[in-house]
Amino acid sequence: MKKESILMAIIGVLVGGLTMMVVASTAVNSQNATMMRFMGIGVSNGMSMGSSMNQMMGSMDDKSGYDFDKAFIDAMIVHHEGAIKMAQQAEHRAQHKEIKELSNNIIRTQTAEIEQMQAWKKAWMMQ
Repeated sequence: MKKESILMAIIGVLVGGLTMMVVASTAVNSQNATMMRFMGIGVSNGMSMGSSMNQMMGSMDDKSGYDFDKAFIDAMIVHHEGAIKMAQQAEHRAQHKEIKELSNNIIRTQTAEIEQMQAWKKAWMMQ
């Protein structure tokens, strides 16, 4: 009887842990899809943020030098523009002062980084 109780407890812990992982994974993927929509990246056919990022990174796998630099800058500009859109919403909708300050900082710094990357592209003739 004691061995059965221990076995049932172990099975319960394993099933509970597996259930928690599935629920957490679903929640994360749902949030990532929302973030992708904020960033202007289409989410369809079950694509999640992870797969989109993997595709973006995979598209640079065969590049190096000038071609890599251009692909990297283009992807980072889109990424930063998405972060700015999210931060703009946080500026208006967030309750906590800390979130509003963080969003203001994101807008300021990532706008400057976009301008820097665009200047590099222009200087390096990556049109």
